[in-house]
Amino acid sequence: MHVKGEEKSSLCQNQSMHNQDPPGQAGAPDLSRQERRVATLAEQDPFRFATSTAAEIARLTSTSEATVARAARKLGFSGTKEMKASCAARVDSSQSLGSVIRTRLENLPSEAFQPQQDGPHAAASAVLTSAADLLIRLSDTLDPALVSNTAQAFVSARRVNVYGLGTAYRIAQYFCLELERVGVEALPLTGTAHTAADSIPRIGPEDELVILAPLFIFPAVQHFTEVAVERARSVTVLSQDRLPQTLAGRVQHFLLPSTTAGAASESVTAWALCDVLIAEIARRNPERAIETRNYVQQLRERFSAG
Repeated sequence: MHVKGEEKSSLCQNQSMHNQDPPGQAGAPDLSRQERRVATLAEQDPFRFATSTAAEIARLTSTSEATVARAARKLGFSGTKEMKASCAARVDSSQSLGSVIRTRLENLPSEAFQPQQDGPHAAASAVLTSAADLLIRLSDTLDPALVSNTAQAFVSARRVNVYGLGTAYRIAQYFCLELERVGVEALPLTGTAHTAADSIPRIGPEDELVILAPLFIFPAVQHFTEVAVERARSVTVLSQDRLPQTLAGRVQHFLLPSTTAGAASESVTAWALCDVLIAEIARRNPERAIETRNYVQQLRERFSAG
């Protein structure tokens, strides 16, 4: 997870380090090879660093807890705890709505900010080109077997529950509507803390669960999934973020293309993948899909006539 502009300074620098160069450059702390692996993990994956224990960080970097603590102190922190807190603060900043839109703006060409008439065209072209690139990369990396197996699981489930936060919840609502239009019962879920707890009992042992987290697997999403995976028949995660260690091997993961270097939203590939799954379900049972949609159309006409 990369942060641009004002937030581009080294991920785990505290105030005493602001004038230091990044590890490995002139003037940087004298880190051993093992300590450098700790610093690299914190720099490249601050979310994982901030949410892992010292023992987990040691395992992820093939070092020891003592090495992790020593690296933290050499980097100017009082210890592992303070270094984790610094990484957490960086993650919180990078995940803010302001940071997300700032990154997209920085990925627009300079022409987009010119007062001339071609400014809007340049911005539109950059966004649409970025979206097209995302869709091509999604197509190139999508596993057909995973799509097929997921669609089959949805069709045979009692219900498909789809969980998301913020914009992802809007995508969940759309996905559930489209699932029901091809004859699959579906329910959108959202919430954190107490409201998330209310959603958990709705998930049954014959249900499928989809976790929509297009950009990041936020801690609230991770916690919900860790509990829900014990109840659902199976869980499918749609995200460009890597799976937390606690979920690895326990869920299916559609890895979405990264949007950090583009002007388009992470929602582009999430919407598209939902449509891919809908198309596969309809392809498998076109009669059911057509029958359901025809019935909905009949109801529309009936209600409109009334």
